[in-house]
Amino acid sequence: MLAFSAEDVFHGGVLVVSKNGNYTDTAKTRVDLCGYDQTFSALDYNTTQSSSPASGADGSWIYSASPATLTLIGSSTSYTGWQRFCGAVSLVLDAADYLSFVQTLSYRAHTMTGSLRVTNGTLALANSTTFKNVPEVHVSTNGTLTVAGSTSCFFGVTNLVVDGTLTFAADAVTPLPTDYSTVIRLGRDATLTVPSGTTLRVKDLYVDGVRHDSDTYAADGSIAQLVGGGAVVVDNGEVAVVDATWTGLGGADLSAKTAANWSIAPAVPDFTKGKFRATFASGGSRAEVDGSLKFLKLGFSAANDFELAAADGSSSAELLAEGLVASAPGAEARKYVISAPLALSVGQTWSIATNATVELAGDMDVASGMRLTAEGDGALGISGESTIAAGATISNRLFYVTGTLATPGHVDQGPIGYWGSSSSYVINDQYVMRVFRDVPGSLLSFSNAVVEKAVWTRGRGASTAAETDRWLAFAPNSTNVFKGAFYIATAGGHVVQGANSLVAFERGAILGVTTYGENINFEVRGGAFDCGTGSGFYLLNSKLKLMSSGSSGKFRLVGGSFLDCCAHAAITNNTALYLLGNASTIDMHGYTQFVMHLEGEANAVITGECPAKLCVGNMNSDTAYNYYGRFTAGAGLLKTGTSGTLVLAGYTSVREHPTCGDLGVEGGTLRMTNATWMNGTNVCVSGSGTLELKNRRHFNKNFSVLRISGSGVVDIEEGLCEKVYAMYVDGSPVPTGTYGGASAPEGTDKTYAAHFSGSGTVRVGDVGFMVTVK
Repeated sequence: MLAFSAEDVFHGGVLVVSKNGNYTDTAKTRVDLCGYDQTFSALDYNTTQSSSPASGADGSWIYSASPATLTLIGSSTSYTGWQRFCGAVSLVLDAADYLSFVQTLSYRAHTMTGSLRVTNGTLALANSTTFKNVPEVHVSTNGTLTVAGSTSCFFGVTNLVVDGTLTFAADAVTPLPTDYSTVIRLGRDATLTVPSGTTLRVKDLYVDGVRHDSDTYAADGSIAQLVGGGAVVVDNGEVAVVDATWTGLGGADLSAKTAANWSIAPAVPDFTKGKFRATFASGGSRAEVDGSLKFLKLGFSAANDFELAAADGSSSAELLAEGLVASAPGAEARKYVISAPLALSVGQTWSIATNATVELAGDMDVASGMRLTAEGDGALGISGESTIAAGATISNRLFYVTGTLATPGHVDQGPIGYWGSSSSYVINDQYVMRVFRDVPGSLLSFSNAVVEKAVWTRGRGASTAAETDRWLAFAPNSTNVFKGAFYIATAGGHVVQGANSLVAFERGAILGVTTYGENINFEVRGGAFDCGTGSGFYLLNSKLKLMSSGSSGKFRLVGGSFLDCCAHAAITNNTALYLLGNASTIDMHGYTQFVMHLEGEANAVITGECPAKLCVGNMNSDTAYNYYGRFTAGAGLLKTGTSGTLVLAGYTSVREHPTCGDLGVEGGTLRMTNATWMNGTNVCVSGSGTLELKNRRHFNKNFSVLRISGSGVVDIEEGLCEKVYAMYVDGSPVPTGTYGGASAPEGTDKTYAAHFSGSGTVRVGDVGFMVTVK
């Protein structure tokens, strides 16, 4: 006998329990867990010490008088055990590190009263093995349980949960109780094999969370999780389901409660039990919900548009587990409108076929804890006031939102959590819906929508601007407000916005991939806009207005696009700006903005009233990047950081804007080639910054002031004499004169040579002579 007095004494290793001598001996070899949980790799028998257990008494026990769990964690070798489990023991197989591991148990009628769980690996019950006193059996996603060669193996099981694979062999006779006391719960990826000739009689059957009615269900794959050729009979003692088709024969009386309006007439439909399947295929174009009615399923296949309306202001409908099916019987498109208030209290799937549109024009209330999955190539529209407390999984079809989605409750997909690379992007918001748009031709559309909580989407077209990749649209002449964050997770593709429309984000947005925005008019009223993944956000003839601080990413402005920065640090130093095409513009509105990278073509404009300033940080130290555009109005430029070269290669300030802001470099290199800064006052070179001057004069001799401090250096190419109105070194003015570095021509004042390099010079003050006439 081995008795334990502490938990997890060995944690690993193979437990060999066998009876020395012939198994017909009535003496027992016992391992007593004594109420302490233990962990071993596997169970084995010793063939040199034990004769065959196929006959005779079971001479070795694993026992515990009080509840205890024996966990097997597997090994690279599979094993067979002949031991018997007794008492309050529970058995768990969790071979997470050895998923191909198989533990076989043979010959024993186990009497343990705990649970049996297969979490990872395979548990094979063979040769008359039974667990008749076990109340619960759980098979997890990576677990496999096989039962063969036994009768009434789980005759006491009341709760059978399968998320992985459970196989009953043909010689596993009557494996479950026959008194309809067992509840079977099959997960989305489960496989339950019921062989031909075997019938399981159960109280309840749940498949992917959906409860099935009392009926006989063939294990033929029609329910994907049920295979093998046998059957499952469900008898939960509840009323039978009624199928009825709307006929509309009640005349002017369109009430759904009127028997004459249904194919089951003269029977009166019962809408109180939730067992009524209603199909609207004929009988006019309208039916009315009169009172509070429960539908198990709604079907629409009318040859004309059809509306399910409310008879009065107090009437409403509730749709239960079997959801909705809609199809257009012909080639013409059909719209089926539910204008009656609709409640969804349990998870369900809606199937909407090609050419069919289901529009929820009334108030829709989706309960906490459920999931709505819509499938098919048809369209689902929301135009009423809808409260979705648990989110919706939207897949494989067109989805239109023209009403309000309010989500005060929990979302079963969980919080979005950590957004972006900065702690400032942590948003403890909840999904209102998860939208998957990866089917060609599908579309997610918003028109005058108000979405109260976050939207998580997966688009189509990861890195192409092709119009065929349009999947997200905002209708013309509409205002759409997202009060929670908006997230495109993958395959951004093409986002389209109609003329005269506005999209407002009150808690920011994240583009998790390369995204193309066409005719976009976005306002970020709060939170951050993050487009730092992939190639970033292409704004094609678009406008993005940032009204709060903290946005970042790769902003590519194309074809006259506009970036409006209406707050201090609306864009941060993780931002890269690319101004491409004709007259793309950034307006800083008097605020300081921060980027790490700047490029722009000749017609690009960076503007903003004084003291607006663009601070450009650490660019790639091995490459010089060109900005050919202009700085206008009061906009200033400061090169910061410790590395990288920014080249001003065009005429970056123009004479019609004489109040152009300050120019500075305090880190890295700012190179001016053909650029001029004729209308700004201060040119500041400080810190470890270098200002390179090439090709031509860049400043205005009548009012430009050069200020040098710290380790700042002005590098002037040979033959160039830059002219400024005044110069200050470390805060002190210098006399009129010509200054330069060690390589400057003879006669140059080299008092401040440490601040100059190259052989060019800078002339401070007036040039020429003055004549006084008395």
